[in-house]
Amino acid sequence: MDMKFFARFLNQQLRLINQESYHKWNWSETVVYPYLVYSYTANQTDEIRNTFNVTINMFEHDLSDEKLLDLESDIRNQLDRTKHILDEAIAHVRVNQSMDIDTLDDKLKRREIQLTVKLDWIT
Repeated sequence: MDMKFFARFLNQQLRLINQESYHKWNWSETVVYPYLVYSYTANQTDEIRNTFNVTINMFEHDLSDEKLLDLESDIRNQLDRTKHILDEAIAHVRVNQSMDIDTLDDKLKRREIQLTVKLDWIT
């Protein structure tokens, strides 16, 4: 299993949807909204398949959550039920669920979306 391969694939896909995409933390000196941060866990299903559970947290600083819902729609439209044929593997992506996360700040909106990515390694 090549974790760097998966990390590059995921980062590339999310940055196509929203340039303000970061692994684990947004370290930018100037925060641009909406932005998303993501993390993942990996499981080896068998010798030729890995399953990755991806959690994406999207943030917006506005009274309305419209931009977050648009961003979620973009993620769903670009990634849900897709297959990506890559040099080393075939990636199957599914969106599982999404939910609002309370921030205790009326202007700071947060929404979480969860994906499953299955990589079938080309041998």
